[in-house]
Order: sequence, then structure tokens, then C-alpha cells
Amino acid sequence: MVVGLNPSTADEKTPDRTINRVMGFAEGNGFDSFIMLNLYPQRATYPNDLHLEMDENLFSQNIEEISKLLNSRESFVILASWSEKIKLRKYFTDCIKAIYILSKDYNIRWNKIGELTKIGHPRHPLYAPYASGFTDFNIEEYIKT
Repeated sequence: MVVGLNPSTADEKTPDRTINRVMGFAEGNGFDSFIMLNLYPQRATYPNDLHLEMDENLFSQNIEEISKLLNSRESFVILASWSEKIKLRKYFTDCIKAIYILSKDYNIRWNKIGELTKIGHPRHPLYAPYASGFTDFNIEEYIKT
């Protein structure tokens, strides 16, 4: 699973640049597939275009869908890839906390691409070289900051 920030125009038939990069990272790290998830499910090509305030109904639907996915397998690797854009909206932090709390009941290994950004966030796939690879991501420590 890959957790990004916002869904863009990509879908299962037409990838965008981010999805193409995720495909490259997945293949390069021994995965044969991935599921793209987002902290907040509103479609917007640019994160600045997302709701200024969280739509609780939309968010609840997102959590419900993530829960269904987590229930579908025994274990998952989750790649954190939301970048510093998480700071654009206060509710993004609430979203990742809710996903983390949900994930605690499952056999989940959290990863990131290479090292954290200079200000301590997981890198976006577009802005990391393939050579970075996947590294462990201490989501519990991240949530505390």
C-alpha cells in the first residue's frame, strides 16, 4: 500500500507521473503490485485545491475503505509518501493519525523512500531517486512530533 496525500486524475487505466514513479519503486523493491491510498480522498491535481476544512463524511468513507483493505490480507507494507505537503491543511495530520491507529490492529510494516525530508517528512515519489530504496519508517515516532 502507498499512502499519498491527495488523489489526482490517475486511475487504474491512466497513470499520472506519481503513479508511474510508484510503479518503478514497487518493481525496484521486489513488489509485483501496489494499492494507492490517500490521506484525504478528495480529487484535486494540486493539494492547494483541497478543502480548507475536512469533510467528515468523506474522511469517514476513506477510513472505512482502508479498513476493508486491511481486513483483506494477513499483512501489508505501507509506504508513507505524503511529503511536506502534509502541512498544507491541519486535518492532514488528523488523517494520518487515524490511519496509523487503524493500522495498529494489523501486521503492518511502515516504510518510506530513503531518508526523511529536511524537515522530517516522508518523501514524495516524484522527488526521490530510485536508488533511495525503501527504509523503515517509525510512524509511531512521527505521529508524536
